[in-house]
Amino acid sequence: MKKPWLELPLVWIGYLSTEIHRKECDLRKDRHSDQQREREVLLAGAKRHLEIAEKTCTQRRLIRTAPVLQRIWGNIRAANVDILALSSDEELRARSSIVRAMVEHHISQESPQRVQAERAIEAISTGQGKITEEDRETLISALRISYSSLDAKYRRVRVFANVLWAATGLSLLGAAALAIWGAFDAQTLSLCFENRDVPIENEGDATTQTVIVCPTGEHKPLPGMDFPDDYANRLDVFSVELAGLTGAALTTVSSLRKIHDDHNAPYTLPLAAATLKLPLGAISAFAGILFIRGGFLPGLSALDSPVQIIAWAIVFGASQQFVTHIIDRQAQVTLSDVQRTPEPAPPRRPNT
Repeated sequence: MKKPWLELPLVWIGYLSTEIHRKECDLRKDRHSDQQREREVLLAGAKRHLEIAEKTCTQRRLIRTAPVLQRIWGNIRAANVDILALSSDEELRARSSIVRAMVEHHISQESPQRVQAERAIEAISTGQGKITEEDRETLISALRISYSSLDAKYRRVRVFANVLWAATGLSLLGAAALAIWGAFDAQTLSLCFENRDVPIENEGDATTQTVIVCPTGEHKPLPGMDFPDDYANRLDVFSVELAGLTGAALTTVSSLRKIHDDHNAPYTLPLAAATLKLPLGAISAFAGILFIRGGFLPGLSALDSPVQIIAWAIVFGASQQFVTHIIDRQAQVTLSDVQRTPEPAPPRRPNT
């Protein structure tokens, strides 16, 4: 059973293979053409590109990675350019609108190649006679340049996605290191609070006592254990990080609607941006509770119960959204650049 992300490239491979067979039939009928050798070379090149793309798609245990996607679609686009070069004048006129759309989306408005391509497309689409070789070559080059620009945009998407996956891995290692550190040295990373004036009832009289509150439970002070750090549990840090991860997971719900499993959102960039929130939420929760314990947050000197600690950990875990929303926005901008016309290059200043 083929993976869903392979269906679209395989459809394109099938469509272009049919076009190649049709061109081969036309070539057999016109064996006396002066350009027969050139057409045979273009057909052989198109077939070779499709064979590479199809072979890549049919590999066993194929994983959707950036090099695989680039290899498949790069060869499909190269075959499409070769087939366009083999088109008759009538076919070239019919496909000029497709080339126009690619040029408008992927070549800068002030680029000389775009100006020349638009002139050639206008002449081809409105003309009735034979298409000149210059216009034909201009149209083919325009499609090739458009594909090159599209590949450059996809490379930017791939690099950004790789950076996010690397940041996710490092953040996950950091969160795991904190949890392991807390398990083997709980007192150093103690997240316990000391509440001195906790009311209790004692034979009808209201008195107070001191209670040590940790993420995993409450404790009454024992003789010889005078500091909150003495009651730290090896699961305290892990519990706070788990609560922070839960808070971060709540913020990823809004990001799920941006995840599309199609070719227009390659390299799982939205998924990479959403996954980064989870380990960052765990680290944010630990840092937030640590700041409260250190008195860095005004008005939050001590928490009264384990439930409060866990609740604040969830809040701090969700608060990573204030940072990661910038990443989400940049990810959407990077993806939208794939379909957006590039900005014209700034004019060069004359040398003085």
